[in-house]
Amino acid sequence: MSIFGTENNQKLRILFIGMSLIGSICILLTGLEANSHRKLQFILKLSKTFKGEFEVNKPLLPEVPNPRSTKRDYLNASVFEAIDHTLERISATSKKRNVMVVISNKDYDIVVVNWICNLYNHVPELLNHVLLINTDQSHSKYFKSKGINSVYLNIDDVLQPVASEKILLWMARTLLTHYILFRGWNVMIIDADAIVFRDPFLLLDEFDVDIIMGVGIYPPNIKDKWGFTGCAGTTIYKYAPNTNYLFDELSRRPNNEKDDQIRLNNALFAMNMTWVNHEDSNTHIGTSSRYQTRVAIVGEELICRYHCKKIIKGSNQLFIVHPYTMKKAEVKVATTISFSSMMLKDKSVDFQEFQETSISGWFKTVCLDL
Repeated sequence: MSIFGTENNQKLRILFIGMSLIGSICILLTGLEANSHRKLQFILKLSKTFKGEFEVNKPLLPEVPNPRSTKRDYLNASVFEAIDHTLERISATSKKRNVMVVISNKDYDIVVVNWICNLYNHVPELLNHVLLINTDQSHSKYFKSKGINSVYLNIDDVLQPVASEKILLWMARTLLTHYILFRGWNVMIIDADAIVFRDPFLLLDEFDVDIIMGVGIYPPNIKDKWGFTGCAGTTIYKYAPNTNYLFDELSRRPNNEKDDQIRLNNALFAMNMTWVNHEDSNTHIGTSSRYQTRVAIVGEELICRYHCKKIIKGSNQLFIVHPYTMKKAEVKVATTISFSSMMLKDKSVDFQEFQETSISGWFKTVCLDL
């Protein structure tokens, strides 16, 4: 008869299984290199699954599998830790768990400075809710010295490199969004040339949805099917259980997609979205037949993308003006000027100047006042 066959031996059975598991883990960890061991320990610490009853006040972490896997891509633990510290600082000064994330590199940082100047002028209460993620360590240090929440992202920390650094940046944006979201925060991903005039998180109160996006026309395969697409550069993710299903779909997307807008729209299409117009507006409300995830792609009267010169005059509804431009930084700056949103005193900023100052002190030095 098995030693596990009676109720009296239940404790022995549990002890035996526990010892077996501990032995297996020890064998696994012994075979790893020191660096991989450290990363695995951190990821094991992070790993939780999005299951069970959803609790609004209980931070939930995304499941992050073994970094030795070749199926997905991961960032070095230091990036997550730096983000955690930033979220703690925001929490210390505000009860609102909202964060606006801008990812940039040194070529676009002059556009980022202008974006901050505009935010200071229009919605200064959001400044503490900004998180800059910068691939240039020196520029990240500059922003931190001026009182801006900034995290340095070493692009080489992606454990499974691909051919294009730009693809890596978009992949990082998706992964870090997922991480922040399931730390218990509403997350807005916003491009640095999308000028904010009103608090966009108010849109979460206006629409009963999990995700809010500006309207787009790219990628064309989705535009042909829906008549519109969602813009990845103005997207708000609500901390809600149904939002996680989108990231499940994103994790299954191939890594060779050109950018996260292609990846995002293809993932939404895979979720079988059914779209209806919201009341009398130009906003489209979509519901996934697979997961019940709800998405609002809002009209241009709220987040302007393509017809801004016609809409912007006399409008008091606009939350964001995000004029369509080419990708080059100088074109983005020129387009911003054409919409009277250039708020820099001088288009040259010394990113090597690290003298610490307050946001208001820095603003007076580099920004125009309304």
